Amino acid sequence: MTEQTKISRFMKGLKPAIKDNLVSIINRPQTLHGWEHIIIQVNANIHQRKIEKQEEASKKLPPKPLPSKPIFPPVPPTSSTSNVDVVPMDIDAIQVSSIPHGKLTQDERNHRIKNKLCLYCGKPGHVVNACFARKTKHGDFVHSGKAQPEKK
Repeated sequence: MTEQTKISRFMKGLKPAIKDNLVSIINRPQTLHGWEHIIIQVNANIHQRKIEKQEEASKKLPPKPLPSKPIFPPVPPTSSTSNVDVVPMDIDAIQVSSIPHGKLTQDERNHRIKNKLCLYCGKPGHVVNACFARKTKHGDFVHSGKAQPEKK
């Protein structure tokens, strides 16, 4: 493999931020070893600047005080004369976070069983072993409550 081919392949694998910083180099090295030295220095400079930005941002922003009262005002009770044009929001369509599902409270578990809802995602039409959300997050294994073999 020629030195130029080695350099070309090496450059293709670099982070975009490093590539962006290399465009201003006028005296370009002719060897892979020469490029390695420059790229290590550029990467170190980028990392140092990232740390400086984080320190600058933390000095500028005062710490957020905890709210002394609820963020959302209490919802007044609905009257018996409701607007028929109002459609309730589908809260199941909102993903609150990517945090793994915790253990359900006994009340929530009973509610889901009574209403034939999935015990994992809370949606109707399937059970936990067929839950797409669970399979996406944890893979296709059937959860038995026991440790699963490590995937290779």
